Amino acid sequence: MKVVFGNQRDRAKMIDPALLKPIADELHATLIESNYMDSARSNAAAHLATAKSLGYDKVAPIDILDAEKEIAIPVHNGYHLRNFITGSHLADYDTLVSIVRFKGHNLQRYSGATKNLSICLGTARGACQVHSAGVVTDYYHPSSPKGTSESMADAVSAALDYKKGRWVFINIINA
Repeated sequence: MKVVFGNQRDRAKMIDPALLKPIADELHATLIESNYMDSARSNAAAHLATAKSLGYDKVAPIDILDAEKEIAIPVHNGYHLRNFITGSHLADYDTLVSIVRFKGHNLQRYSGATKNLSICLGTARGACQVHSAGVVTDYYHPSSPKGTSESMADAVSAALDYKKGRWVFINIINA
């Protein structure tokens, strides 16, 4: 199950792990996530510690997709990206369930499922790639809202193509 763990300061924005437990149990799932740029999620050890501190380890086993290495999955006919950088462990999963907290966002076309399969499925380098509309992969360099949105669409397209017909999407209202 692809979820975003978040961090201690964003607890109000995260999905309550108790809501995930019945789904994870039914599916015999593993929670998957990629490292990110903030210190609480910048490497696999810190990321696992953050996930545990938030209670996600009580839901299901956790796999940090880029704990060992990255892969570049192809983007076909993308707006900006020719490939999308994610964790190598993505190859290990047959079927994926994207679970996000339903919310709005200030950027047009920027929804939970779209973000979960782009910026949050990407490694830190993949997130930089998406935010910059493919310009850089080594530091945060924001593009225009349109460029970022189009690059998110590129990344989502790559993820969907990589596991064609193997995705399920769930939105949770976490009140």
